[in-house]
Order: sequence, then C-alpha cells, then structure tokens
Amino acid sequence: MSIQIENRDYATVKYYLCPAFMLNKTAFQSLDDFFNTCGLDVHSQEDFDSVSPERLDHLVQNNMKFMYFEALMSSALDFSFESQLKQIKF
Repeated sequence: MSIQIENRDYATVKYYLCPAFMLNKTAFQSLDDFFNTCGLDVHSQEDFDSVSPERLDHLVQNNMKFMYFEALMSSALDFSFESQLKQIKF
C-alpha cells in the first residue's frame, strides 16, 4: 500500500505514529523519542516542515527497519486499522 501524506500534516503523522505503534514496531517509545534520538526538536507543524523528506527517509532508514518514511506510515496505518478491527471484535 503506497500512501502520500498530503502537505506532510504533522497532526496526522503524530496520530498514526502513536506510542502503541512505536513500541510495537520500532525501538522507540514515541515519535518524540525518535525525533529526540535523531537530534531533532519537532513539536509543531513548522518544526516538522523544516525536516526535508530526504532527511526523514535517511533517519528512518538508519534507525528503524523501514526503508522510507512512507513505509513507516503505511505500517502505522495498517496497525491502526487492525487495532480498530480488534476493538470491534471483527
């Protein structure tokens, strides 16, 4: 599944890269933990926009099992969908 985060919306990214996902699929406790480990101070849309897509891909490749940020987000979307299905006992 290929996704594009329209306008790189930080609120959407933060929602899907929630602590439950980060703990389950990465070595990080949260998105903030990942950013802090990478030396980034990201707390707003403006901060997030200042990180180029290429740098974000590089940081993901070097610190996680995912090859690109899009692959990370795709996994997070799948995780969210599966979690919702479990909640409704589908």
